[in-house]
Amino acid sequence: MSKQAFNCEYCADEFSLYPSTVKYREGRGNKIRFCSVHCYRTATVNEPKGRAINPKGYWVREGYKIISTGPNVGKYEHRILMENIVGRPLLSNEVVHHKNGNGLDNGPENLELLDKREHMSRHAFAKRLEFNCDVCAETFTLRESQVKHRHIQGYSPRFCSVDCHYESKKEHGP
Repeated sequence: MSKQAFNCEYCADEFSLYPSTVKYREGRGNKIRFCSVHCYRTATVNEPKGRAINPKGYWVREGYKIISTGPNVGKYEHRILMENIVGRPLLSNEVVHHKNGNGLDNGPENLELLDKREHMSRHAFAKRLEFNCDVCAETFTLRESQVKHRHIQGYSPRFCSVDCHYESKKEHGP
């Protein structure tokens, strides 16, 4: 039986485990993060909010690299880099946008300084999905969050409007 390969979050060494061990640990809600008890204990002694600081002095949270600036304190690397580029501390309403969507790619060519409103509008329009109405055949778009909400409510995004939805009920019954 072949083993699965992992990289230790502390020492970055590669280690491997049998699939049955992985299944057992993940079934108990444990992520495979460390190669040994030593790495686990060393990394988690002063671990900020459940994140392992590696020997290079950073940890990753929600897909972004955070640089350790003191015990249990850190700052997003992309914000530090943008402050160096513009030559001043960033304002609270300024956001550093990753052009390619990869939060770990902090190259200067991938970073862009936006205000919160502009950043939100870019993301609001970026994830739109296109559908055709089952009744009038009109093409309409929905944000991903709207599609998820409709599925949670128990109906699929098949109609462009409430009128078309009711028209379908009249034709086909409830």
